[in-house]
Amino acid sequence: MYSRSPAAYEALRNFKLLQLPCVHTLKYYIDANLESAGDSLERLQQSRTQYCALVEDRKKEFEEKKKDARDSSNEGTLTIILHE
Repeated sequence: MYSRSPAAYEALRNFKLLQLPCVHTLKYYIDANLESAGDSLERLQQSRTQYCALVEDRKKEFEEKKKDARDSSNEGTLTIILHE
């Protein structure tokens, strides 16, 4: 909240409804955590890899279910082979 509105943060802190750290401590935490806003490229690549693996798993499951359904529909049929 401090990054959106320092004045609103200070007002909330002064109401003492919540135990919030002072601005100096907040700035220390922000500076110590040198990550920028949003996802990093590495995290996005990990997410993409996980998503692609999930899609492949779902495709395999679908194909297996489709094959099982085909096999089970053929179980009740009788195949007659005629010899000449």
